[in-house]
Amino acid sequence: MKKTVVILLVLILFVGVTPVAAAQNVRVGDEINIFYQTPTIFQEGEPFHIEHGWLWRFGFDYMLGIGLHNFELDVDGNPIDNDFVEHAVVKGDPNFGDYLGFSWVYNFPDGMAAGIHTFTGHWSCPCKAAVEYGYFKGPCAKPDEIFEFTKSLTVTFMP
Repeated sequence: MKKTVVILLVLILFVGVTPVAAAQNVRVGDEINIFYQTPTIFQEGEPFHIEHGWLWRFGFDYMLGIGLHNFELDVDGNPIDNDFVEHAVVKGDPNFGDYLGFSWVYNFPDGMAAGIHTFTGHWSCPCKAAVEYGYFKGPCAKPDEIFEFTKSLTVTFMP
């Protein structure tokens, strides 16, 4: 009797469990790019995404700070959570080799309401890397201290 109950429970478990589809990490709509400051006018209610991150050339010292690089986004002064982070190997020039890329993606499937909205990106990395990238003149008092720089883009969403 116990064996029959166990077998029935196992069968119920297998029949009752449905496979869960993997979440799709897909960017929606066109891109708004804070770094390159485009576009400054967009249609209200149209889906879009914001994607920013970092590329590292394989074999360079500042790759050691990969876990210390980050990107965060504020919309109209309010921080928001990313939808997903992409990881990719990007083919580089034969003279410089390939790159490892991390991109933080923020989807806006419903777009934004008409009006003026400000998007502020917060890039952070070790000070030594910020000097190498040209984002900070230096010198660094502490090479591994986190350096942050921001850039904002104001976009008018048209009705």
